[in-house]
Amino acid sequence: MLSVTPRVSMFDAPVVISASQLKPTQKVTIKAKIDHPTGKFESRAQFVADDNGNLNLSTDRSLGGTYEGIHPMGLFTTLEQSPGQKAGLRLMPRIVEQPMVYSFEIFNGHGDVTNENVIANTTAERHFIHPAVERREIEIGRLRGSLFCLKSKFFELPIP
Repeated sequence: MLSVTPRVSMFDAPVVISASQLKPTQKVTIKAKIDHPTGKFESRAQFVADDNGNLNLSTDRSLGGTYEGIHPMGLFTTLEQSPGQKAGLRLMPRIVEQPMVYSFEIFNGHGDVTNENVIANTTAERHFIHPAVERREIEIGRLRGSLFCLKSKFFELPIP
């Protein structure tokens, strides 16, 4: 019913968030959230399903929430601190070898995002480093850094 395609992707790659099997012209709210080492963050958007009970964030307009209008990646780009979090936290990747895992929920109606109103949920992983790349720490005298290079077993494969 609620899908993110592809479910596993690179962090800078666009994804398609869609919902199906809704009632025609049903009002829904989609919420994205992430529990990150720096804190908890969430975003939400309100939509009305089409006459067939379908919804696609690439083509359908958000009527309210953390953003309005057509913005396919809006749930990712408008993440805010969840209520009750320490003020001033930022969603910044700390360990780039681990993906950021986002949870998505679709709720019946506009505004009421309680567990009783959840219609469906799903997750999506956003990776910073391609699986064919490894990180090597470099220390030469006072010079320190990270070198990202192909893993030897992937040298023959094309990298997108």
